[in-house]
Amino acid sequence: MEANWTTTLIIGSILSIPISILANLMTPTFQKWFDKRARTAYSKSLTQLKKEFDEIKMFREQPNSFQFVINEYLIKGVLVLCSLALGTAYFAALYVYKTFPINVPSLQSVIEISLATISMILWLFLIIFILSMVNGLIDLLRKFSRLKQFEKYENATTTRIQELETSIIEQAKK
Repeated sequence: MEANWTTTLIIGSILSIPISILANLMTPTFQKWFDKRARTAYSKSLTQLKKEFDEIKMFREQPNSFQFVINEYLIKGVLVLCSLALGTAYFAALYVYKTFPINVPSLQSVIEISLATISMILWLFLIIFILSMVNGLIDLLRKFSRLKQFEKYENATTTRIQELETSIIEQAKK
């Protein structure tokens, strides 16, 4: 059944007036909400930038503190290697079990289920641990790069901090 075009036009004209009034009434509310979100985002960004800048500045002033961070990642790397060695040993044992199976039927199904469950859990932990290690190493390289070119980083960061503070002040005036 097709609607009559005149009826559609009349209904559209009647509904357009309340919808446009409602939109005009809601605009300031949405604008305030967007401004508040922008201020919050600027504040969070400013806080994080200042924290990171203070940390890099501390590393520059006290190189031993950066050595502690490097040592922490080295220890994590050793843990990753130990985990990989453990996983390799486990899978070697699994291969030996599959190659020379136990001939006790009641134990065989329990052992297979246990081995499958343990191997899935082990792989999951290894993947999570390796990903966190890679993320940490990327962070460490970023800090090292900023330390290496500290003057350039300091200039860029202080400029960005001033921009964010100015933006926050302007947002607060609105």
